[in-house]
Amino acid sequence: MKSTYLKLAALLSVISLASCDKEEVDRYDVDRSALNIGFTSASQLVQTSVWNYSETTTERPLKFYARVSGMPADVDRSFSLELSGGDLPLVGSSVRFDSYAIPAGEVDGEFEIFFDPAGLADPAAFSSEEGELVITLIPDETFAQGAQGQNELRITLRNFLAKPDAWDVGAGFYKPSIASIFGVYSTEKLQFMIGQGAPANFSIFTNQTENVVPDPDKAGAYIISTGYANFLKQKCVKALELYNATHSTPLCDSFGNPIYF
Repeated sequence: MKSTYLKLAALLSVISLASCDKEEVDRYDVDRSALNIGFTSASQLVQTSVWNYSETTTERPLKFYARVSGMPADVDRSFSLELSGGDLPLVGSSVRFDSYAIPAGEVDGEFEIFFDPAGLADPAAFSSEEGELVITLIPDETFAQGAQGQNELRITLRNFLAKPDAWDVGAGFYKPSIASIFGVYSTEKLQFMIGQGAPANFSIFTNQTENVVPDPDKAGAYIISTGYANFLKQKCVKALELYNATHSTPLCDSFGNPIYF
């Protein structure tokens, strides 16, 4: 009887090991990988972001990240995205996808989606009310859609600029007003600044060591150092000189007043 039990135990062990081996093969089979997508970083995928068409007059990219659930492959693995939901009639042709691929030997990557305000079905779309855009992976023989919470890009759409709260009034020596460095506000000036790398909504903090950090008290806002603010100003001055030298009329605000820094 004891011998029978020992044989049965050995048989169950073999079956168990075979099952584990099969599970590992299934889990790491690159032909059955899923692709997770999101914003922020490849290691911490976030599903939501905001795109403001008013921040640019030309096509600009929005970064996103993709991460494979599985092992690296020895070949590039292509994938495609599609507009799958949201205010698609208003979005029109303003969104463009690139050619995407996870490089050989890698399991993640940084990519871009392109937005062009000229492609909006209505130039005033999203100027009075926010819209939404949902983007998902087109599943194929290489990639299935990712896990719940990492299987789509949800983008809030806007088409307006708001004057930053700290533009005219600062909060003492360590938090100067934006106007003290960049001058009089106009929507056109802020738009031009954004084109040179300035955040759309920010304040300035003199003692900050990092160039730009998220504002913990205001969603979507940033805090920049005084040194970086002065760097941006000089960058804007040079860009404005180039613009005015290559256009028949200088850059002006909506009232026809020339913009200066």
